[in-house]
Amino acid sequence: SEHLVPDDFWLRAIRHLQEKHPSRQMVFIVMAGGNEDRGDDRNDYDFAQKWIPVPFVPTPIQHTPQVDLAIMAYSDAVVISSGSFGFWGAYLNNKICVA
Repeated sequence: SEHLVPDDFWLRAIRHLQEKHPSRQMVFIVMAGGNEDRGDDRNDYDFAQKWIPVPFVPTPIQHTPQVDLAIMAYSDAVVISSGSFGFWGAYLNNKICVA
């Protein structure tokens, strides 16, 4: 796989959150790519739809890094892979992080 984490990482992280908070109705926001041309985002969203069997909201292709950081900072929890951008989003969130 071309991804930085094992294919089942996201599913295990989501299950972990669901087990820790069984009474909460969760909505997941998928942030992907990180390239300036946003070209890899579609592949990442397709991967998410295949491997993560929960409803999620993909961020718009036209969004900015500032919007991504604000979304992560104000979310109830974040799940991140290995990358500095996700790290900063989790750091600003300062709530629940699954990494």
